[in-house]
Amino acid sequence: MKPRIENLISKKLVGIQPTMSLANNRTSELWKTFMPKRREIANLNNDLIRFLLTTLAITVLVGCHKPTKLPPIEEHFNNQLRKENSPANFEENTEFGFIKVGNFLNADIQNAIVIRFDSTTTFSVYELKNDQWEPIYEQKDSTLSKAHSMEAYIEDYNFDGIKDIGIRNEISNGAAIMSFHLWLAEGKTYRYVPEFEVIGNPIIVKHRQKIQGFRACCVFSELTLADYQWDHNKLINTSVLEISNYPSGIGIEANLKNLQTQTESKIDISENEIAEIIDMYSTHWQLVDTTNEGMSK
Repeated sequence: MKPRIENLISKKLVGIQPTMSLANNRTSELWKTFMPKRREIANLNNDLIRFLLTTLAITVLVGCHKPTKLPPIEEHFNNQLRKENSPANFEENTEFGFIKVGNFLNADIQNAIVIRFDSTTTFSVYELKNDQWEPIYEQKDSTLSKAHSMEAYIEDYNFDGIKDIGIRNEISNGAAIMSFHLWLAEGKTYRYVPEFEVIGNPIIVKHRQKIQGFRACCVFSELTLADYQWDHNKLINTSVLEISNYPSGIGIEANLKNLQTQTESKIDISENEIAEIIDMYSTHWQLVDTTNEGMSK
């Protein structure tokens, strides 16, 4: 048999498109649904009908190994991202993950953050262009946890004048210590900052261009207050204040470690100052320090 090329007159194709797979083969249902309606089609070409249906049946039985229907997670977030289904500003935690839609990165641009919990956790950022959502960043195998609810904190974390993406993911019991994940804006894409995960209850001190973090345990009997500064988009821990606060035992002890000079010194701290630290970093925590001072050490 020799191959040949033929020019055919234009034709219109009509049909039914069921969703099926090898495990859910609906070829017979397709035949039964379509064939009774074939006489409703004008200028019907029966040879073409038989060819198309036979080809479809072979394709389903031989070539289709996975369901063509989107997995529930993808279907859920695709529905959320459709412009007609999403209000201008929208944020939601679901069993499938997290989504935030709105003009939160730029007043003139509609963006979306989507975190999918599947066999792997995927963090994605989208931008709406010509009524279509285009992915601009994706990170697979994220360490975000499904066990905790999430909340987005959009702010300039590294003092370059551009909004970054912070996701609060974990809250510990007792001392209410929150863990964050941070993605810094770099042009049209983003860069993940893994060292930000260890900073509890971060506070952005804009006036001093530093990040402060807080850790506590044993009903605030042990406190740690740390300073961080940016060095070429890498976060450096510069100092740590460790406080032991056992009123019925050894009393109050505070040690300040300067990690840049590798020196350590004891400092005096009162119960009122400890109460102020707990209030600022736990009870009434805010991401951005509004006093322009932070907790000085």
